[in-house]
Amino acid sequence: MHVEPVGLALPQRCVGHEVTETLHRFDLSMPVEGSVRVEAPSGVRWALTVAQ
Repeated sequence: MHVEPVGLALPQRCVGHEVTETLHRFDLSMPVEGSVRVEAPSGVRWALTVAQ
């Protein structure tokens, strides 16, 4: 997962036929407009929640 323009990269290893849950929380000093990009192989199912 990449968070721009903050410049964070959070690699997460995918293990076949396993369900994993990961929580990342970031407290920024000011509101920031940005985007989140997830890159995964086509066989990987994922879900993402972003809150501000």
